[in-house]
Amino acid sequence: MTRARRVRFVVAVLASAAAVAAVAAGCRQILGIEDRGDDALTCEAYCTTIAMACTGDDLQYISTDTCMGMCATFPVGIADAGTGNSLACRITQANAILAGGEGSCAAAGPGGDNICGTNCDGFCVGVAAICPDDFKTSLGCQVACAQIPDAVCPAYFVQQDVVPNFDSIQCRLYHLSAATQNAAEHCPHTLGESGYCTPAADGGVPCVDGGG
Repeated sequence: MTRARRVRFVVAVLASAAAVAAVAAGCRQILGIEDRGDDALTCEAYCTTIAMACTGDDLQYISTDTCMGMCATFPVGIADAGTGNSLACRITQANAILAGGEGSCAAAGPGGDNICGTNCDGFCVGVAAICPDDFKTSLGCQVACAQIPDAVCPAYFVQQDVVPNFDSIQCRLYHLSAATQNAAEHCPHTLGESGYCTPAADGGVPCVDGGG
């Protein structure tokens, strides 16, 4: 094979590979699937898995839409990660629960619960994307978040009928996930304003201890 033919052959192979990749990407776009790298590390996979793994008092999102909205703010991470603020870690935790292992719904949820990042990591990364006017800087959010109490009750408190109003980081995370669907209504609540997530709300702060 002459040099010219070898060059044409290599170009043809590369063009073919690019065409296949473009078709695959196009199919994902047509299906409405966000390309986040590994097929297992998608918001669709995450929200389906956590909905099956965390129910009842362990429910982490009030709807698929709020789950998808929060998921879009998670760094993707590396498959099978066991720690760190990432989508991968949260999927690992949810899969462990379904397998009967030691997974944690709180860790798999929006905050990370000091396993998949700290609750303040999950909150501040999410707030920067969803409610960007809440804090001027990431550091400012982290400093403020450190003063927010952390709920230590067995339930994680993301359901509106459980504790949307008590002053806790879980309350802020609930309203942050709700803000993915209605930012104008819920972003003020992530700051503890408008009567939500405040110390005086509903007469007290049950099962709360320490900082965020």
